[in-house]
Amino acid sequence: MITELLTDYHYFSYFILFLGLIIEGDFVAMTAGFLSYLDFLYLPAVFVITFLGILSADIFWYFLGYRFGEAILNKINIGRFYLINSKRFNQVKDHFARGAKKTIFFAKFFYGFAHLTFILAGTSKMKFKQFVTVSILSSFIWTAIFVNLGYFFGYNFALLHKYTKDISISLSIILVFVLIILYVLRRETKEEV
Repeated sequence: MITELLTDYHYFSYFILFLGLIIEGDFVAMTAGFLSYLDFLYLPAVFVITFLGILSADIFWYFLGYRFGEAILNKINIGRFYLINSKRFNQVKDHFARGAKKTIFFAKFFYGFAHLTFILAGTSKMKFKQFVTVSILSSFIWTAIFVNLGYFFGYNFALLHKYTKDISISLSIILVFVLIILYVLRRETKEEV
């Protein structure tokens, strides 16, 4: 049944791919790569649509933060959950105002950080041209990685998805611990001075 749908509604599959990328990027990109391997989808089209879908999602999250970010942060008092006070939020704003190109680039590769980072970039009114320039580069690299993973390792798809998600979550946890350690060390050096 799925093969008939993919064959009969070939172009509709690309539209579904585009929408799916906005909701859940890595799984959909790897699935599309695997379907390309099986010749249900055309690999160059999958690359282009995956790139455009991921880039569109980044821009969506940026503008969501740009338009509604501060109102949402003020309304739900998110600071009490994430220890964000006005001083820290101003530091985040300053970070994104200076560019934060590395932050935007690497956030895409850490599971769970991309959406929040792009919303904060928008909320902080990071220059859109800077944001989209870095997002284009990271989206291209991300697309190449995840579509190729699906294409070349798709026959072990369930295992592949588990490992990529586990590795991404592990890297995210390590990043959080490193940030906590840096925060504690910075705090101790300030107290000594």
